[in-house]
Amino acid sequence: MKISFIGAGKVGTAFGKFINTNQQVVYYLSKSLDSAKKAATYVGCTYTEDLSDLIENSDVIFITTPDHQISKVVSEIIDLEKNLEHKVFVHMSGAHPSSLLNPLKASKAKVASIHPLQTFSNIEKASEDLKKAYFSYESEDEVLLPWLRSITDRVILLKPEDKVKYHLAACIYSNYLVTLMDFGNRMLSDLDLNFDGMTAMYPLIEATLNNLIQSGSKKALTGPIQRGDINTLERHLQALKDEDLNLYLSLAKATTNHLVEENDKREKLQKLWRNYE
Repeated sequence: MKISFIGAGKVGTAFGKFINTNQQVVYYLSKSLDSAKKAATYVGCTYTEDLSDLIENSDVIFITTPDHQISKVVSEIIDLEKNLEHKVFVHMSGAHPSSLLNPLKASKAKVASIHPLQTFSNIEKASEDLKKAYFSYESEDEVLLPWLRSITDRVILLKPEDKVKYHLAACIYSNYLVTLMDFGNRMLSDLDLNFDGMTAMYPLIEATLNNLIQSGSKKALTGPIQRGDINTLERHLQALKDEDLNLYLSLAKATTNHLVEENDKREKLQKLWRNYE
């Protein structure tokens, strides 16, 4: 199977490297020739500026551009007026369904969406991290499902209507985790610590994640909200100002409403949050 990529950003480059151990990656094409060259060099294939040549010499074409450019690429492919029978086009957007590629079906192409549940802040690390990642697959047919299962046993099957909430959840787990860690870092930034704050907190973070996996959210919750320790929580609130207070209250209210089961404790906590709004 000959595979090529339209778009040479972090996702396309890291995924190309991940699959190139036992698949044939042929081309990278990008609006930035320099990006295409760098991706091709890293993955160990070649690059092209010729979209027609890429399509003719590929069986599967991954469109790994930013989401807002996918439809534009589809239009450019349609303008070539090629018979796309036996070609499969795939986008790797987490939020959009494979139907974004449906105009290509008029030229007899197959279409699918594959999305890796992984972060891509660093291409080299992401290439390795993809070995442990789960991949979602969404399509009206199973044209690439056997292939995907041949490179990973971690495949999540999605319906088109599920993609937005699936992607929203992924952003909360990843992006907003970064926001939360940054919030903690800001609380430590004024302290004269003899250890890096994030390094010192990491064993706590790791243990909490393990507890979440093993026991679920409600049993993993510890600390003053879980105990209903109003005294300690008031001290927290008094130490916060403006934007940080608003963020803390949002998190505290969500924790109370969704994870505290005892009615009396929950009502006392909710009253406390209202006093600081």
